[in-house]
Amino acid sequence: MDLDFTWLLWGLPLAFALGWGASRLDIRQWRMASRQAPKAYFRGLNHLLNEQQDQAIDAFIEAVQGDPDTAELHFALGNLFRRRGDYDRAVRVHEHLLARADISGKDRDRAQHALALDFLKAGLLDRAEAALHRLEGTAFEGEALLALLAICERSRDWPQAKRVAQRLEAAEQGSFTTRLAHYLCEEADNCSAVAMLRKPCNGCSKRSSRLPSSRAAGSRCRP
Repeated sequence: MDLDFTWLLWGLPLAFALGWGASRLDIRQWRMASRQAPKAYFRGLNHLLNEQQDQAIDAFIEAVQGDPDTAELHFALGNLFRRRGDYDRAVRVHEHLLARADISGKDRDRAQHALALDFLKAGLLDRAEAALHRLEGTAFEGEALLALLAICERSRDWPQAKRVAQRLEAAEQGSFTTRLAHYLCEEADNCSAVAMLRKPCNGCSKRSSRLPSSRAAGSRCRP
């Protein structure tokens, strides 16, 4: 049976032409989209260099809307919100990044670290501590432990501060001998203060025994 190759002569060039046209259309669309996002992004950087944070935020918001899948734009926007003191919006940006399933593990750790910094700057120490604990085993663990140590010192939680300092020293993050000695002194002072409150004062009890009772004092005061 003879094969008719005529359709190959017409079909292959036609298929090639259609494929080439579709690829050119995709490339053109990609170029248009990629041109729009960097313009807003670089405009935001320009405002940032000129210390115009409000205009920079507007430009980065425009860039994020044009390319919502770009994690770097979200990080830039979240950091700008934090620097500006707009902690609620910074938290929302970084929580949005953590909720995405398509970001890499490295970017996820960055978002978790940024979220912890948001809580720290906002003074939400409980939420900051919880966020910092989630950084264990990541590249930000050392920074997280140092931040946890600062929280413990601020709240005067000396036993927890001692444990964190011991972990930092074991991880060779520096020498914490002086701090550990200070924590032990603070714990000793606290124990002494508690013991003094629980122990009755002998001098006070003797003086109180020599004082007249309220009934006797009242009878002497009557005319």
